[in-house]
Amino acid sequence: MARFWSAGLIAVWFVAAHAAAGGLPPAKDLAADAQAARRSAMPIVLFFSADSCPYCAEVAGLHLEPLHTRGVYAGRALFRIADVERHTPVRGFDGRRLTQAELAGRYRVSFTPYIMFLDPDGDELVPPLIGYSSPDFYRGYLETAIETAIEKLRARRVALGK
Repeated sequence: MARFWSAGLIAVWFVAAHAAAGGLPPAKDLAADAQAARRSAMPIVLFFSADSCPYCAEVAGLHLEPLHTRGVYAGRALFRIADVERHTPVRGFDGRRLTQAELAGRYRVSFTPYIMFLDPDGDELVPPLIGYSSPDFYRGYLETAIETAIEKLRARRVALGK
């Protein structure tokens, strides 16, 4: 039994260390990100995390980072991470300065992990993924949400004749 717990702790540490090493770009300038997303009709996948959340490290390391770093959504979705506990400065969609914690407050994020799928104006395209209830099916839920967000943005672009 002790070996099982040791292996589990090592796995959680590995995932947390990998996430801390930084595979997902931090939310720094959402106004600039919005311009890039608008040009390419890409949704912004905004992941709200917390250092104190072991599930966040797992979601980042096992699901979000591979989608981002392996280029599965290169040119199709823009990934950013914000920590709900940090006071790291970020420029919001409206160009105003705030902290990552204040950004989380604006979106009423009170639970992590919390993933939003936003349009270039910072509005939700599809419902957020909140929590981490089923590791076996999570990647499917995540990819479905991203694909739906992409489709909605592309449909808007077609409707506007762009």
